[in-house]
Amino acid sequence: MKYIVIKCGGSVLEKLPLSFFENIVKIHKTGDIQPVIVHGGGPLISSLLAKLGIETQFVNGQRATTEEVLDLVEMVLSGTVNKQIVRKMIEAKGQAYGISGVDGMLLKAEQIRNIHQLGYVGEVVEVKKSIIDHIVDQGFIPVVSPLGIDEFGHKRRCCCISDCKSTWSKPLYDQ
Repeated sequence: MKYIVIKCGGSVLEKLPLSFFENIVKIHKTGDIQPVIVHGGGPLISSLLAKLGIETQFVNGQRATTEEVLDLVEMVLSGTVNKQIVRKMIEAKGQAYGISGVDGMLLKAEQIRNIHQLGYVGEVVEVKKSIIDHIVDQGFIPVVSPLGIDEFGHKRRCCCISDCKSTWSKPLYDQ
């Protein structure tokens, strides 16, 4: 099965017209290429952190992520933003399935090298393609929040750098 990974950055999500989602549904319905949506949520994360009085820092454009910040990031990405996109896909007459990269260990990740500066930030090293295949086989468009986990579990989850869709999609295509 061929996939196209569509990265929806958090800064543009609110501005996307319904026609964007309708076009994704059209691609899905052709059956030639299956879309997989991977999304961000930076502006909403920043807004909630500010409202809660949680300080956040950026290092070279990347959010430094403490465990406290990661809890909020997971709530925003896997909850609010993921479900907003699923609802938009339904509005566009499509069927979407929201999932976190932590679910079923969909996204195996490793923390990036400068861990002392960025904390719980990682890069995807493996995608469990079988999970994506199963979602697509059921007629759904996968909507993935970019949280990953390593084989050690809870203390090793991280927010995956998702600014470059190739970071996420390369493991999907290599399997």
